[in-house]
Amino acid sequence: MKAPSTSKPVVCVAGPFPPRIGGMTVQAVKLADRLAEEGLEVIRLQSFPTAPAWLRFTQRIRGVRTIIRGVQYLRSMFRIVPQCTVVHHLVGSGPSFFMHSVPLLLVCARWKKRLIFNYRSGNAGETFLRHWGWLAVPLMHRADCIAVPSAFLQRVFREHGINSITLPNIGDTELFPFHQRRQFRPRLIAARHLTSIYGMEYVVRAFALVQSKYPDAVLGLAGSGGDEPALRRLCQDLGLRNVRFHGSVPNPRMPDLYLDYDIAVNASVMDNFPGALLEAALSGLAIVTSGAGGIPDMIQHGSTGLLVPMRDPGALAAAVLNVLQDQNAAHSRTVAARQWAERFSWAHVYRELLACYQLPPSQDRGEAISAPGVLPSTEDVAA
Repeated sequence: MKAPSTSKPVVCVAGPFPPRIGGMTVQAVKLADRLAEEGLEVIRLQSFPTAPAWLRFTQRIRGVRTIIRGVQYLRSMFRIVPQCTVVHHLVGSGPSFFMHSVPLLLVCARWKKRLIFNYRSGNAGETFLRHWGWLAVPLMHRADCIAVPSAFLQRVFREHGINSITLPNIGDTELFPFHQRRQFRPRLIAARHLTSIYGMEYVVRAFALVQSKYPDAVLGLAGSGGDEPALRRLCQDLGLRNVRFHGSVPNPRMPDLYLDYDIAVNASVMDNFPGALLEAALSGLAIVTSGAGGIPDMIQHGSTGLLVPMRDPGALAAAVLNVLQDQNAAHSRTVAARQWAERFSWAHVYRELLACYQLPPSQDRGEAISAPGVLPSTEDVAA
């Protein structure tokens, strides 16, 4: 790896990158690409590195795979971190926290590198901090800045004695143009992983109720996961038609896929700030979603979408029927949702990032970074 120039700030973006899939990967790629476009030097630290070709067979051996990935990650970390001014670490909970975050927390403190600890998992309060807070909280306090993407997680962290700021997800307003639909058709899409926490079973069962009213209704599932075989069997058992399993769709292809659908449905039972709903709002889809986790902080019921109770396919189906039967109200909600989503454009997020990194907006990228200033208060950054 070529050593970066020391004439301007260098940002290390540490997190999951392709071939890893998921919302955090999408945000890590967008963050690294956008920072580079702004003229910052960016180095990517892959949290889940791919084994070299001669060790590729170990990817099928779970324990061995984890050890090899851990060694690769640590080697890259020790090589990359000394070159950087700021380390922006996107992290989840569980084993990933202890494998990826703890080494960075210790190493950045040792080398006096500014560490932005960007926690993103929606299960922080229900599982992770409740079980591991005694160990995780003191470690998190070693970071220079603790950032979360939603007011929901900010409240959860505050309950555990952790002060944090909000750094919202990046809404790609250029990639996802607003498409005003003349009519909302019974064409539903759920763009989440096919796993239990995203409630795909409830989506399928809700669709069965919708299709009983609209026989030509279509459901698209854009994601992959371990529940796919069970979901396919459920569709067969319910006698459903027009269910499309799209698999994992690269983010740049999602705008074209959204054009084929009119209603975004989500039935997650644990969540934070799902990028799929942000993209749906940008794209002009009517939004029907459960109120899991931080979603009520995103989607205002009756204003930018419709919220329903978790684990309730009947309520989910009723809300979809509401969209189809009250088109004028649905149109108004999509316009309001796009206006809300504009708040997460890169121009807005970048200003907050500079404050978090302690880089002034007028910083000449050709000059070395000066002594750090004062980070704005949580209220200032979150406003």
